[in-house]
Amino acid sequence: MIKKNILIVSGEFHPTQSPRSFRTTELAKELSKQGNNVTVLAPNIDAESYRLADEFGLKVDNIELSWSKLFPDDIKICYMLNRIFKFFLEYPDIQLALSLRKKLKKYSNYDVLISIAQPFPIHWGVSFIWDKFNKAKNPAKTWVADCGDPYMNVKYEKIPKPFYFNLLERSFLDKADYVTVPFEDMISLFNSNYRYKFEVIPQGFNLNVSDLPEYKENEIPTFIYSGTIIPGSRDPFELIDYLEKKKLDYKFIIYTKQKHQLQKYNHLIGNKIYVRDYVKRDNLLESLSKVDFLVNIDLPKSNGKTIAVPTKLIDYRISGRPILSYCYTDFPKKVVDEFMRGKYDNAYVDENFERFNIKNVAKEFLRLT
Repeated sequence: MIKKNILIVSGEFHPTQSPRSFRTTELAKELSKQGNNVTVLAPNIDAESYRLADEFGLKVDNIELSWSKLFPDDIKICYMLNRIFKFFLEYPDIQLALSLRKKLKKYSNYDVLISIAQPFPIHWGVSFIWDKFNKAKNPAKTWVADCGDPYMNVKYEKIPKPFYFNLLERSFLDKADYVTVPFEDMISLFNSNYRYKFEVIPQGFNLNVSDLPEYKENEIPTFIYSGTIIPGSRDPFELIDYLEKKKLDYKFIIYTKQKHQLQKYNHLIGNKIYVRDYVKRDNLLESLSKVDFLVNIDLPKSNGKTIAVPTKLIDYRISGRPILSYCYTDFPKKVVDEFMRGKYDNAYVDENFERFNIKNVAKEFLRLT
């Protein structure tokens, strides 16, 4: 196999705990394991980042950022103000595009540049310096833009994004050689003029986790939801309300950064609901393997097509615990009752799990170089 020089650009990297950080970190590690020279550009590079880079033979470089959110998220009015600045200006993430434009001018002679979003200003920053017609000016021979979600046509936002961001989306779609998405149905959510560039490469993880603790049934039904809480689309509110209406005992552990979204359940927090911040993946897998079951909340299909596949399902599956998966528009009371009784016949099943193996995912990216 010919050794490749690979430049990965991302908004997040180890030790940050997020789906895009996992995507970046696991891909960089595996590409290096397969004999390639890998450099990662990302913000917030720290001592832990360098430790991992040394362990796996990576080079890492920091994208300098100085802007931050204007207000703390834990106060509702401040959270709304932050949302307004993000909605109209992509603030503070827009700084990634500006900083990356300057940073990438120092890099050259790579076989491929892989930019990983969200946030999408990562792609915009690459497009600012990418010359479609004089490729010798570019930092790499090939540009692969990896998208975990759509941007302009994102379906879990209730209000369409401002029209002017369409220019930035079209710019990166026009200049990138390939655009990768995690599943087929997502392609229809991008501008149809560029769909010939799209390739499907799912999220990749190390599936060989063998040191998880042995499961022991809990005294009361204990379950976990891990991920973003988006009221009215991806939230556990209906599940909590249903269990409270039935006056059932339970322990519901929620890993999220949106603790403020659960304020109406303050009387249950510390009693039935336990809210925790994101933790390292190894620690999360250990916690997942100890509970009775896991909760996943899907978005409804759009015109019969899947619009999002939560990456948490990969770790859920690795943990070995049954998965209660439902769409927020179709709450399955009967199935919930079964799960609360320890009956998991209707648990979510993925028949093609091996496609998430990071070894296969890395090879798919190399195929595009």
